[in-house]
Formats: sequence, C-alpha cells, structure tokens
Amino acid sequence: MSLLEKTGVVGFPLLACSVVSLSIIFERSIYWASILKGEHRILKQIEQSYLNDDSRCNLLIKQNNYRPIIKMMESSISGFPDTSEQLERSASVAIHRITFELQKYDTLLTTITTIAPLLGLLGTVLGLIKTFSAITLGETLKNSALVMSGISEALMSTAIGLVIAIVTLIFTNIFRNLKRAERAKMQEFASLILFKFEKVEA
Repeated sequence: MSLLEKTGVVGFPLLACSVVSLSIIFERSIYWASILKGEHRILKQIEQSYLNDDSRCNLLIKQNNYRPIIKMMESSISGFPDTSEQLERSASVAIHRITFELQKYDTLLTTITTIAPLLGLLGTVLGLIKTFSAITLGETLKNSALVMSGISEALMSTAIGLVIAIVTLIFTNIFRNLKRAERAKMQEFASLILFKFEKVEA
C-alpha cells in the first residue's frame, strides 16, 4: 500500500503542503547562501572605500547590489539628499522596504506550519471513523483488514502532518533570524553612511 493510500483523503493536501514547503525552503536556502557568502569581506571593502572616498566604492556597489545591505546603501544615497535628516529618512524607508522583501514566503510557511498538523488530525479522525464503522458485533475478525487500514490511516496522517509542520517551523525560524540579523546590519551600515555624510556636511 502506498503512502498516499495509507493517509486516506488528506494524503494529497499533505503532499501539496510538503511540496510547497520544500520548494520554498530550497529557494530561500539558496538565496540566503548567496547573500551570506563573503558578505563580511565585501562589506569591509565597501566600508573602507566609502570612508576613504575610494573610486572602487561605486564598482563594488554595482557588483554587489543584490545584497540587502548594498541595496539599502544604494537606495539611500541615490536621491542625493541635501541634509542628514533627509538621508536618515531615506535610509529608514529603504530598510523598511528591503525588510519587507526579505519576508517573502513567511506567511505561506507559517500557514503550512499551522495547517499541516490540522490536516493530520483530520486524517486521524477520518481513520478512526473508518475503524469504528468496520467494527460490528460478531464481525471483528472478518473486518480485521479494514480495521487495521483505518488505524494505519489515523496514525500515518498524524505523523506526516507533524513532520511537515516541524520541518517547516524550524526553517521558518532560521529564515526569520537571518532576516533580523540582516536588518540589524542594515541599520548599522545606515549609521555609517550618516556619519560620513555629517562629516562631509560639517
């Protein structure tokens, strides 16, 4: 008997949840790996070249403008703000917008985390109904295969729903922590830009 048959009618919704969840986890893992790879070294280079008015700064920004921090930096200074207040406001708007972009798929992952155990529970209830309907007075042995099928359906759907929810929850929290860390770095880098601007302004 296949896994889908063992989980009954909730098998296909659980399969859909697992496929969507794994696809998002795979895509976000690749995204964050590309962002974090060499990030510290690149940011150090940009920080030094920016503070020292090095001509390499613009080139480094263009080469790394897929990184959230560099996006924030580019967006903050692209409008050529006249005052430090304008720059601070521009950086704040950029940080908010980029943080929202980093939350991509968060709602969907949270929904899967919530709905997968409920689907498993529904499968359990349906499996138990199937089991009890198979148990009739004096015919328990005759319907033993149907009874075992109902119990298997009840247990399998619960287990699969919990596994999907647990795996999805773990990765959702990992991605949220990465987003928080990236936001903190953006705020730190915004302070650096503001410091340089105020220094020039003075």
